[in-house]
Amino acid sequence: MSKKSICLKTERLYIIPMTEEELEIQIREEKDETAKKAYADMLENCEKEPIDYLWFVPWKIILQENQKAIGDAAFKGPQNKGMVEVGFSILPSLQRQGYMTEALGALVDWAFRQRDVYSIAAETAPGNKPSQKVLENNGFIMYANGQEGPRYKIIKRTFFKTPVTLSAAIIIGVIVGFYFKNFNLFACIGVFAGVGAILGVAIDIAAENRRKRIIG
Repeated sequence: MSKKSICLKTERLYIIPMTEEELEIQIREEKDETAKKAYADMLENCEKEPIDYLWFVPWKIILQENQKAIGDAAFKGPQNKGMVEVGFSILPSLQRQGYMTEALGALVDWAFRQRDVYSIAAETAPGNKPSQKVLENNGFIMYANGQEGPRYKIIKRTFFKTPVTLSAAIIIGVIVGFYFKNFNLFACIGVFAGVGAILGVAIDIAAENRRKRIIG
């Protein structure tokens, strides 16, 4: 995943990855030592692994109405066995207004569009009910206890290509059958449907085999 300009837009928000310069400023201005170290580690990883920049850098959460940053979110590195992990925070004064649910939903959608990402995890403190609610609102389910507390996970839905290729092939068969009057319509539909089904099954098998290789 290369370093590039990207902006996720929701109903009320923009979610934009920080530049390295912005991250350096964030580190200098951060008062909390734990957070400062976390941001410093992110910057170091961005510099060491520029191809995976978007999997390490914090993403700013910005209100569209006034262009003000109200929080951030970050992945904890590129996929490992098909899974990425995400963390997030928002200004306390803006909690329970749906902003973080909205932002996380956009990041989940983006992550699942990336190659070889099949699940997303997050870990919260045991008493962090607002964060747990944000995760549950986005379809995450608690599946284990980690070092910090409950771990949540959402799994990418599988969309099989066979119905799509079969439908497209049948339509092509109908068109060909009508266009070439000397061709039998049903024969055309049958031939193209067979090709579409074979192609779809082949694509689905290849995708499933790749998923199994990635997740182990």
